[in-house]
Amino acid sequence: MYNPNSAGETSSAGPVLMLHSTCQTALTGCLGDQSCRRLLNPVLAVCDSTQCNREACMSNLQTFYRNVDSKWAIEVAFCLCKKSSSDADECLSAQEKLHPSCARQPAGKVAMLCNRLAEACKLDKGCRHRLEFYEQACAVDSDTRRCAGSTAECRRALLGILGTQLRNLCTCTVSDPRETYMCMDWQRILWFNPCVVEAQTDYHRDMLAETNEEITTSPSIIITPSVTTGIISEPVQHNGGEKLGLNKWPVVIHPPASTTTRYTFENTWPPQPFPPTQPLIPTTTTTPAPTTLPPKYCEKRHSNSNSVDYIREGWGKRFYKDEECSELCLCHSEEKLACSVLECVEARPCETDYAVYTHYAPAYQASRGECFCYSGSFICVRPPNNYSVGGNGVFLFLGYSKAEEMLLKPYTKIDLIDAALSKLGDFVRESALTMNGSVCRLEKVDHIDENIVLQALLEEFDDDRDNMTVEMLHKEKEECEESVAEVSKMINTHEKEVREDMALSVLILAEMQVHVPPLTSAAAVIKCPPFIMLMTIVFTYLMSSEQNFLAS
Repeated sequence: MYNPNSAGETSSAGPVLMLHSTCQTALTGCLGDQSCRRLLNPVLAVCDSTQCNREACMSNLQTFYRNVDSKWAIEVAFCLCKKSSSDADECLSAQEKLHPSCARQPAGKVAMLCNRLAEACKLDKGCRHRLEFYEQACAVDSDTRRCAGSTAECRRALLGILGTQLRNLCTCTVSDPRETYMCMDWQRILWFNPCVVEAQTDYHRDMLAETNEEITTSPSIIITPSVTTGIISEPVQHNGGEKLGLNKWPVVIHPPASTTTRYTFENTWPPQPFPPTQPLIPTTTTTPAPTTLPPKYCEKRHSNSNSVDYIREGWGKRFYKDEECSELCLCHSEEKLACSVLECVEARPCETDYAVYTHYAPAYQASRGECFCYSGSFICVRPPNNYSVGGNGVFLFLGYSKAEEMLLKPYTKIDLIDAALSKLGDFVRESALTMNGSVCRLEKVDHIDENIVLQALLEEFDDDRDNMTVEMLHKEKEECEESVAEVSKMINTHEKEVREDMALSVLILAEMQVHVPPLTSAAAVIKCPPFIMLMTIVFTYLMSSEQNFLAS
């Protein structure tokens, strides 16, 4: 529910539009237009709440928004109803038909967590592009306090996700406090989004301007359609300078003494242990492999348990007391072990002109992917300023912590970033060799502040790097993609191999991106497995023979 102004008060952001109920007129108008009616009728037929066919309903909704005239798409998607009006019941009934609850039902008996809904979308190429466009257009940038895109872009982005799995109702009922906080962040973007509300209000503002109606303040409560259920309170600014509401939840607002409005985005969950490690390279047997010790190593025995860790000579491991505090153990020459208790990572907040984000609080910054505040710095998976790799291939984006690097540097005496990239390269090479016998390596493309961009390269194409064909790029993708994706997952889940490694522990976030042009039809035939190609030729020959026989 959206309350633009509490009863009898005037908003400090300026006059509020005297908005009208529009869902019933949108429904009547669409049914009165032949092309719009043809696309809407299939939605009405399978989306009725009493006989809901969820999959068909979602499919028909997507077909509607992808094919209907833009005038009707916007009018239907952004219709609204005034709660206190004579035609409220008629409007709400029309709203349910245009925005059927049937399409928002979860796929299973239990609603999916909002963050996992987003993660599932990112695994699907078509859905991922829609979600990224929606984020770039409709999310509030944590640094500038502005919507990332214009209201027109946000409306267009929202049309792209209506009827998809991103519009399924999701929940944040989970026992893990860390996942709960990430879940709430996604729920705010998908369902409690002030930029979507502003995009809707901006559309109705333009409609009123066209009819020359007077803009007045209104104490009425407005019920928004299913495009958002956010609560709007303190003003934030849009790219164009307009004022819009900043969702109250899950943000905790601490008004400062000064007249400048600032917001504190707090991380309320206590740090939890990371999930148990999974092997980088999958094995084909269920029998645990024996531990292979390096030729020279040190033993680290833990006083509180009977466990023993082995550290290769010339390297080191970190052992954690909690999320922020750790001990670094180095294995020197002649297998001499030296352990030092490191200073705890300082839980410093990230401050901007508009907001304060506490340590580990998630944030959004335009075009930078996943971000959160880490010891006074925003760490994101992508560099700032709409960074683009500007080429084709398999890329790995990394966000690392300079605070972690500075903690370790006095003890390690090495360049930790170079060491971490070397380790990642070894992981990718070994993984690719095990998975498909290919030799893949990682090469650094860029290093910008706390971001590194790497590219996975198939070594057999080194001599042809300046003249790569589409077929070669696809082979490189097929041979290297899986191992890069596995490394990215290890970093994001902070698995043991990463978290305890002296160099890799500075890596915080990772994201794989694949930029490869589509294969031509001829190339696709060449890549077709021989058996399938043979069957296709035989089937074509038989069909041709049958047609010739019938003709004779």
